[in-house]
Amino acid sequence: MSIWRTARNRGKSETPRTGPTKAQTYCAYCPKLCRFVCPVSAVQARETVTPWGKQTVLHELVRQTLPLDESAALPLWACLECHGCRTYCDHGIEVPASLRAGRVLAWSHQVAPKPAAALVHGFSERQRRMQLNVAALAAGRAVSAETKLALFPGCKACIDRPREVAAALRVLDVGPNGRAALVADYCCGLPLLQAGDRDGFLAAARRVRRALSGIPFTVVPDPGCLHALRVLYVEAGVTIDTRLLHLSEAVLPVLGRFRKLSLGGPAFYHDPCHLGRDLGIYDAPRDVLSRVLGEGIEEFPRNREKADCCGGGGAVPEVYPDTAVAVARRRLEPLGQPEGTRTVVTACPSCREMLASAGSGWQVKDMIELLDEALL
Repeated sequence: MSIWRTARNRGKSETPRTGPTKAQTYCAYCPKLCRFVCPVSAVQARETVTPWGKQTVLHELVRQTLPLDESAALPLWACLECHGCRTYCDHGIEVPASLRAGRVLAWSHQVAPKPAAALVHGFSERQRRMQLNVAALAAGRAVSAETKLALFPGCKACIDRPREVAAALRVLDVGPNGRAALVADYCCGLPLLQAGDRDGFLAAARRVRRALSGIPFTVVPDPGCLHALRVLYVEAGVTIDTRLLHLSEAVLPVLGRFRKLSLGGPAFYHDPCHLGRDLGIYDAPRDVLSRVLGEGIEEFPRNREKADCCGGGGAVPEVYPDTAVAVARRRLEPLGQPEGTRTVVTACPSCREMLASAGSGWQVKDMIELLDEALL
């Protein structure tokens, strides 16, 4: 019998005996001031999936007072990694980082939920599909010694909306760095980390580091990928020797190359969590959209660092799909029903997909679509 099965039979999980971390302990004994802002707990209305509840479960798993099985581990995936809780935490606790460590623990003991495990088992096929979908776009865009700028589009766009990869290339080509190279052979590995496979994530990070080595500037339109490359890679000990930019940052110097568009009224701008709270990029997308949209932009009642999540992060769409859609609906509820053709614009492919899936009647667009249409 394996050590793990023996431990389960004793009612204990075979976990390192270093004890709970400061983050786990602070959350477990906190008066729960952040609970109201967690989109998952707001939708599910369960104490277990509040930030306090998830951290308490992990606290007890690490203390080995709770058996580590699939049922106990499941709440560790009830986190969108939106960092909304951190905005209201006096201690600045990194709940997503703590829960990711718990997911690694669950993965190592083979008790990750099946949808999370499917992300790992299907990772190679995911990369094959992204490569196949943009193969035609890669012609003449290989990285060379002369490359000054590259596009790292991310697997989400390559698989679901390759036309937006083509649009991003057209937009970047008008800049001062010449024809952009396309680096689309690899996923950044974030789905693996969200599933709990830290070793797989490290391997993916090292592949991406090699692929981007020596390129002066790399544009990453997907905020999840950008956060992974800028922050999560560094935390894992993998540094990238290229300057990483979001598309909105890259476009700012060439806004004169775009005309004004009319969407029939001002568009509401949705702040992606990874772009805003995680990376502090709030103004660049607003500056770009204010230049491109003839009627300008409006703000959600909750915006910038207090913006609500769209429901698209942290593997929640895979593990809790109904919750993810409900979170997207919750995000749009304050806007009410649209009058005529009204638009929500974001700067993230996952946000665009989730908000469009809410069935609210609102037209949802990614900034890439608008830039491509406005290109002179």
